[in-house]
Amino acid sequence: MYASQFSQQSNLIYRLGTLLILMGFTTALCFCIPGLAQDAEKPAADVEEETEEPGEAPRSEIPEEGEYAWRPLFDGKTLEGWMSPGFGGGAEPRIEDGAIVIPAGVDVAGIRHQKGEEFPKVNYEIELDALRDNGVDFFATTTFPYKDECCSLVIGGWGGMVIGISCVDGYDASENETVQWMQLKDKVWYHIRIRVSEDKIEAWVNELDEDDEPIKNEHIIKRNGNGDERVVNLITNERRISTRIEVDLCRPFGIATWCTEGHIRNIQMRNLPESEVEAITEEAKASIWW
Repeated sequence: MYASQFSQQSNLIYRLGTLLILMGFTTALCFCIPGLAQDAEKPAADVEEETEEPGEAPRSEIPEEGEYAWRPLFDGKTLEGWMSPGFGGGAEPRIEDGAIVIPAGVDVAGIRHQKGEEFPKVNYEIELDALRDNGVDFFATTTFPYKDECCSLVIGGWGGMVIGISCVDGYDASENETVQWMQLKDKVWYHIRIRVSEDKIEAWVNELDEDDEPIKNEHIIKRNGNGDERVVNLITNERRISTRIEVDLCRPFGIATWCTEGHIRNIQMRNLPESEVEAITEEAKASIWW
């Protein structure tokens, strides 16, 4: 009898000891990891609000003047600063309702900025709005500089749904890890952002509502997780970046279509401040675990 009571008491003491150890470990973990205890006390909605893309400068913090302000690349009225690269087989670009219209060509058609050679090679961001008026393929594939090379953000390629970077290690947007599929609509404006830094190439593509405000891309958020709307989040460390030969005439900065009429407006560029570049670099380092 005494042995049985002793066994029960021992078992109870063991369970209480285990519980105390677990409670102590949990408490220590909350204090040792910065912010964990505070985040645990926040409502779920508050935590979700903090899931912005690392390093992204909120629009209100981008200065209106100075070195890091947006600089327009299209005046909305003329083709000043732009030229036809000479793809051939289609009508010349024109201005219509404040946008550059790239008429559908036999295959590739497009525009190129006349001072693209003066653009920065890294640590900059480009944004523009684009619309597919007719056709079934890419309507705003944007070629841009990256260090000593160039590459392209494909918008609606391979039958109208593929988005990604061409090329990475010799593989085009349909074959490398940047590939995304989006149901892009005709006669709808999309806002396109491309951010280029020392360690990353990133891009966002969002449909615009009636007030020209970006609509959250729930498909991309669900695929990426953590509220991340980036369609491209490429760490460029030891990666070979290049273009496909079809759009080489757009280098170093231009926009192309394939058998499709595209409308382009609100093209602008900004330099990235050092603080934003550092945040992007830290995120890239944290993502490389090997």
